[in-house]
Order: sequence, then structure tokens, then C-alpha cells
Amino acid sequence: MDSASLPPQEVYKVAVFKAEDGRLYRIYVDQPATSTVVIDLNNHHVLKKFQRFAEFGVLAREVAWLRALAGSGVVPALRAVEQSELKLRYVGEPVRQYNLPGNWSEQAEAILAELEAVKCSHNDIKCDNLTILDGRLHLIDFGWATGVGDIIPTTWPKGIGRQHRRDIHCFDDRRAIYAALRSAERDEVDRSILLT
Repeated sequence: MDSASLPPQEVYKVAVFKAEDGRLYRIYVDQPATSTVVIDLNNHHVLKKFQRFAEFGVLAREVAWLRALAGSGVVPALRAVEQSELKLRYVGEPVRQYNLPGNWSEQAEAILAELEAVKCSHNDIKCDNLTILDGRLHLIDFGWATGVGDIIPTTWPKGIGRQHRRDIHCFDDRRAIYAALRSAERDEVDRSILLT
């Protein structure tokens, strides 16, 4: 199963599962996407094909930060990089009220500590970028991440981090992760993506 067998111009998220009888199931996820994401539930991996925002270096940043955070246990393992496609370890579904672990605050602190250890500002923390697998929180989608204190280019889309930022291009990962997880706890998740 690969993204090449799916429609080429569309941007979407789809979960793929092959049953024991050989039937292939595709579940299209009702979630806005800036890249094509194919989740292979049988093999526990994700294929992520970058189709938008290449001019901003999102692929290179995602790869660099995943490598910097490798082994931390709070991000997906990077299994392969081929041109504009990443193969990642599957780290669960987006956090929502029904799957939010009771110790989410403790796990949020662990994620923030790992980001601080490598001097990373994620800049786009929201419920759709926080996933849960076997009771463990993970942070995904590092395409807009920068080094702590780096200046955000004014040419970047103004909608980045919109759900929990302080202002346009003014991010605070600590504030964002707590705001996101509290919104999940209240079942008030903002799933919209407006990157203009």
C-alpha cells in the first residue's frame, strides 16, 4: 500500500486496513490536511507525502526535527525519506475527549522537556498534532518547527498555529499544548485549518 495508488492531486488523510480475507478497506478521515497521509494500520506506519508549502522548507524541517527527537518516545520514528515522502511509525489517532489519558498533564510536560532538550519550538501544537497510542501522547507534524528564539519569516502563512497561538507568528508551545489538551478535555476541539 502506497500513496502512488491513490489520486495524485488531492490532499487527504486515509487509513488503510487489509483484512485477513484479503479485502482492502480505506477509511477517508474527515480532517483537513496540508499533505497526503496514508495510514497503514496493518504495518503500523504512515506515509506522508508533502504536496503543499515546499517553498517554505517544511519537509526538511520535519526530517531534521524528527531526527533530533529520535529516541525520545514522544514523536514518531522516521523510517524512511524518499524525495517528498516520509515513512513514519504510526503513533495513534488525534487526541480527543474519549481517548485523553488521565495523566495528560504529566505527559505534556514530558513532551515539552524533550522539545526544550533539543531547543525546538513546534509552533503548531493543536489536538490534530497530538496523537494517542496505548495511552501515550505523541507530537507530530514538525514542518513549521524552528529553533527556540528563531525569527519566523513574515512570508510564512499567517494561519500557522492559529488555534492556540498568542498572535500571528507568535507561538508559545507550553501555552499551546495545555490549551489544546484542555480543549480535548472539554470536547471543544477546533479542527479547522486556515493557513492563508
